[in-house]
Amino acid sequence: MDVAQRAAARAIFGQVPVSGRIPVSVPGAVCIGAGLGLRANPMKLTLASNEMRAKLAPACALLDRAIADRAYPGGVLAVGHKGELFVHAFGRQRYASHSTKVNETTIYDTASLTKPVVTATLAAMLSEAGQLDIGSPISRYLPAWPCGPDHDRRDRVTLAHLLAHSSGLPPHEDYFVRLKTRSEILAQALAEPLVYEPGAESIYSDIGFILLGAIIERLAGRPLDELARERIFAPLSMTDTMFRPPKSLRPRIAPTERISRSHKSVLHGEVHDENASAMGGIAGHAGMFSTSPDLAIFCQMLLNGGIYAHHRILRRQTIQEFTSPSPLAANTRTLGWNVPTEPSSSGRYFSKQSIGHTGFTGTTIWIDPQKELFVVLLTNANRTHPDPDDDEIRRVQPAIHNGIMECLGLAPGPDQ
Repeated sequence: MDVAQRAAARAIFGQVPVSGRIPVSVPGAVCIGAGLGLRANPMKLTLASNEMRAKLAPACALLDRAIADRAYPGGVLAVGHKGELFVHAFGRQRYASHSTKVNETTIYDTASLTKPVVTATLAAMLSEAGQLDIGSPISRYLPAWPCGPDHDRRDRVTLAHLLAHSSGLPPHEDYFVRLKTRSEILAQALAEPLVYEPGAESIYSDIGFILLGAIIERLAGRPLDELARERIFAPLSMTDTMFRPPKSLRPRIAPTERISRSHKSVLHGEVHDENASAMGGIAGHAGMFSTSPDLAIFCQMLLNGGIYAHHRILRRQTIQEFTSPSPLAANTRTLGWNVPTEPSSSGRYFSKQSIGHTGFTGTTIWIDPQKELFVVLLTNANRTHPDPDDDEIRRVQPAIHNGIMECLGLAPGPDQ
């Protein structure tokens, strides 16, 4: 491609500004100097206007009040709307009054946000490159899979079933209690009996994404954390997103609390999920640490159709394939994401085209292409109740999403 062709392509896609002025006058038609100028489109987020900040103030007040209700000690909210980014940090890293205040760069254990941001995205990349066929049976990529019980049903499980949580695998097993290495856990996951007919239901399964992580590593010949860093985090300049954060970052990391066998422990920079911890902190279902501004970039990349700051991560049609409701999950999930159902952490106003996910530590992402909106909420929620359904964070999440929609004027009127 010659210089002129490259310049034309950059101009067409908004990478550079374009302007042109006529050097002469044409009597009765146009005067000298007439023309036009088009600004460059950076295809990246810009800081929120004062108007947007003012509109979202009531929603921020909801987050502040939830601290008193012991939903969490603090967190960071990021809202993107039509390319503008609003970020609000609130509270402290822990409940103690002397604890470090949260700021926009505070890092959180995102728990199951690892599934869509890392595992499903890498699967989409490999699918786009022709290295992975989501319609193929698991046995094509993991030869030990058919050796488990119920051979006939296992043969029918595809990668798409794993992505849509409809494989027949159970939701979770406490592998960490009796298994201490990554290879032992993967071997047990491969031998796990199915609990329902593949495709008959959609039951959220950590085990399915543990296997997806292993498949991705096998195909690419690289560890999952390296692949995520090189193919997702670095290209998007998500510099504060990683697995196994170094000890030097601990002052910036919000700790989490875990109850295991009636014993409460505080984790600081260590993954909360115990199976992921036993796997060395790197797994397809959990392990990613991040910040709200970093995840805001990821969300805007999806809203841009797979591109951010003129760097393409995925093709638009690939995003469409992986974010459309899947018949394998009765259209209640996509290939790696959730969609709004009743009830939902997204509240009442996100459109049917929206995608999102939650993390056990008190994290959420919701993206609404129809409204050109995303919301990222990262907290280290109090998840130490005997019954997780009693956790206050479950009430805060839909309330804050409803509040944001109402503040921005995106909620339907009373007659709609």
